[in-house]
Amino acid sequence: MHKKNCVLALCVVFIFSIFLPLFAFQDIAFAEEWVKANLTFTGESESVSAMAVCGDYLYLGTSCGEGCGVYRFDGTSGALISQRGFDNSPYRIGVEDMAACNGILYALTRYQNNETETYRYEIWSFDGSSWQLFAAQEQFGEDTTLLESMISHEGRLYLVTGVNRDFGSGYLQNAGELWSFDGDSWSSIY
Repeated sequence: MHKKNCVLALCVVFIFSIFLPLFAFQDIAFAEEWVKANLTFTGESESVSAMAVCGDYLYLGTSCGEGCGVYRFDGTSGALISQRGFDNSPYRIGVEDMAACNGILYALTRYQNNETETYRYEIWSFDGSSWQLFAAQEQFGEDTTLLESMISHEGRLYLVTGVNRDFGSGYLQNAGELWSFDGDSWSSIY
């Protein structure tokens, strides 16, 4: 009798797993039509790699082998608002993440020069009119291997960094650190 009950219970679970999804989402409205934004990218094989909203605009960060960029989109049209690679550098190839904090837009970029074996991450800031180098990977310690992601919360900019650590195994492992910028300086949180 016990086996019969187990088999019956498994059959009921199997039937519900098939039919429940058909009924569970019947009241959810999905967008019926997507409209492509009127935005033309200027780089060869350029792709969007990050987005953020700052003020009344949507900003799109791109990755491109000839230098990354940032586009500003107003809901109708958009345009490139940065120089290629932020300072015409073809080696700054990717906007990895973006965040807006207190009216300033921040773009986390990846610099990669294979000829000189120079690899690093930087944060650039945009005040609405010009871009400035805001922070570099080296500021967060010599064992920092990457700047990973950013987010804004309650007037602070938060940054996750990657750091190589030896946790006793003899192998370096990537561990994350959390940093906070309060408008004046960076502080290590975790």
